[in-house]
Amino acid sequence: ASGIPGPVFIECPVDLLYDESTIRQWYADAAGKGTAVGDRLLRWYLGRHVEKMFAGSGERPTAHVRAVEPPQPPAARIRQARAALARAQRPLMVIGSQTLAQAAQAMQIAAAVQQLGIPVYLSGMARGLLGRQHALQLRHQRRLALREADCVVLAGVPCDFRLDYGKHIRRSATLIAANRSARDARLNRRPNVPVIGDVGQFLRALAQADAVPALHAERWQPWITQLQSRDAERETGITEQAAVSGEHVNPVALLRMVEQVAGDKALLVADGGDFVGTASYVLHPRAPLRWLDPGAFGTLGVGAGFALGA
Repeated sequence: ASGIPGPVFIECPVDLLYDESTIRQWYADAAGKGTAVGDRLLRWYLGRHVEKMFAGSGERPTAHVRAVEPPQPPAARIRQARAALARAQRPLMVIGSQTLAQAAQAMQIAAAVQQLGIPVYLSGMARGLLGRQHALQLRHQRRLALREADCVVLAGVPCDFRLDYGKHIRRSATLIAANRSARDARLNRRPNVPVIGDVGQFLRALAQADAVPALHAERWQPWITQLQSRDAERETGITEQAAVSGEHVNPVALLRMVEQVAGDKALLVADGGDFVGTASYVLHPRAPLRWLDPGAFGTLGVGAGFALGA
């Protein structure tokens, strides 16, 4: 197991979806009544298979749910990450869904991110972690920012196609990869500091490690200002796109209207495809756990079901 909590696919043979007597009759009919050696062997095999299928079916075992403790990030790796950030001039953090595996800790994780003072991009279930607006949160030109950063923290984000398999991050940058899965932490690019454990716990521990903001905030401020300026420039461009009228619906204008009328308690459900890509730039989730989308490998068309569930 990867150690990442989430849905589990269980495949059930169609044989077990019907009552036992019906299934036994199916197999008896399939076995036939021939007397040749091959026929007898087939009957023996199918009979044995049926008995194995229904063995223990009369038992009623008691189910026990195991308590699963989140894996703790190693203290030595936290110290290494802290040292890397102490040397950084242009740090950048990308936070993904796995960071909120312990959803009840969302507010503490948000406080830790603010305490660290590192400019951050939020993705997946982490959208809204810092609220509707926050000085540290960036939404645009992520690829360019990753190219310029000299220290990158991937919090629950693998180097998959979304980061061009790690190519978005400059080769000379120090890469800190926090992930519950050792495989995902090292996927396509080996990090300088792999932190295998619960990502939310890692961020909280890192924020408590020492007075990182007090030591480095002034040194990082020109970098943060540069990123904020670039973000504001892109927002201006989006506003201009929203003003364009034509024969068909302008998705940017529509989403801008949704952004304006959605209340503080709104839960945003995004389906898939290009439309959700646009929505991720235009819509601003109001709080942690207020954004739902299919994820990197989700199925298009889940929006209606998500909305009903919400």
